[in-house]
This record gives sequence, structure tokens and C-alpha cells, in this order.
Amino acid sequence: MAMPLEKSRVLLKNIPEIEVIIMYIDDNGMLRFELTPGFNQYIKPQI
Repeated sequence: MAMPLEKSRVLLKNIPEIEVIIMYIDDNGMLRFELTPGFNQYIKPQI
């Protein structure tokens, strides 16, 4: 499901154990995640 977003970055702070998740669209139109160091202990991103 493609969304017409231009490199927008959204900060999510919904989970107490996780500081920040940054979701953005890269140059190829793919959804990417930038994670704080503690995040990888809980969820591995699918790329």
C-alpha cells in the first residue's frame, strides 16, 4: 500500500520501553525505520 508521502518523518512514542521510532520514505519510495539503540532488543525491522 503506497502512500503519497514525501520523505516525511513521524515520531512514535507509544511504547514506554522504546524511546523513538522514526518512520520515513527513502529515495526509492520504500518505508524505512530509524531506531533508537534499545529498540532492536524488542523488534527486528523487516526490510
